[in-house]
Amino acid sequence: MVILIAECQEGIGSRPFTDLILKTKNLEQFVHDIYNPKNFVIDQWQLEELAKAVRKADVYFYSNKIPYEQQKKLFVTPLKSPNEGVKIALQKYGKDAKIVAIPEGPYVLAQTKLIDKLYQNE
Repeated sequence: MVILIAECQEGIGSRPFTDLILKTKNLEQFVHDIYNPKNFVIDQWQLEELAKAVRKADVYFYSNKIPYEQQKKLFVTPLKSPNEGVKIALQKYGKDAKIVAIPEGPYVLAQTKLIDKLYQNE
């Protein structure tokens, strides 16, 4: 489970990315279609990365800059608050759930082995 909490100061993203994600109805079809060079869109790599993430985990999302109703179109489960995400994680994984906060997430490459070591030292 991933809980993404992001300000999104610039909204969803660049105009090409915003148009692409909002017009995409099916991520699997999008991934299939990108192999055709005729379908190339600037910044499509961002949607490709999102597709990878949602294949591997349930992705929950909170942003105070993107309206809740618009978040529903972004292939994530929108949250009304960061606390809602934590509550869902605790309901799903129990009171012993491991929750890790990664500030400046885009600039960090998290490794689960390292995270597991941090919890072992408690």
